[in-house]
Amino acid sequence: QQAMQMQQQHQHQHSQAQQLTAQQLQAHQLQQAQLMQAMQIQQAQQQAAATAAMYGHTGSPAHQQQVGGDPLTEFCRANGVEASVEQVLRSAAPELQARVMQEGPLLGGNASEALIGRVKRLMGQAG
Repeated sequence: QQAMQMQQQHQHQHSQAQQLTAQQLQAHQLQQAQLMQAMQIQQAQQQAAATAAMYGHTGSPAHQQQVGGDPLTEFCRANGVEASVEQVLRSAAPELQARVMQEGPLLGGNASEALIGRVKRLMGQAG
């Protein structure tokens, strides 16, 4: 009976070690995801700045401070997106926002419709 208790105790310790390893793995994956997201945001900011420059909108430091340096706002302004559509994108997950901006300028006649189409397509890819 004592041997059985020791075996159960060993199994319990092993189970705890597996749980800890799984938690460490999740924490590491979360760190990696956050790092990737930060890199995507940085790329999106660079893309938004390039897009703004392409359309003649100079992002002077005073202008960026006034807007808060928000790449999403810059992207939407540079592409002529309606405020209501910008709010829809703003309510989306940050990863989706970064992916939308990463694809570059919105092409086509209506930038707001192009943005909605891009969001729907990217959401379809994610799901």
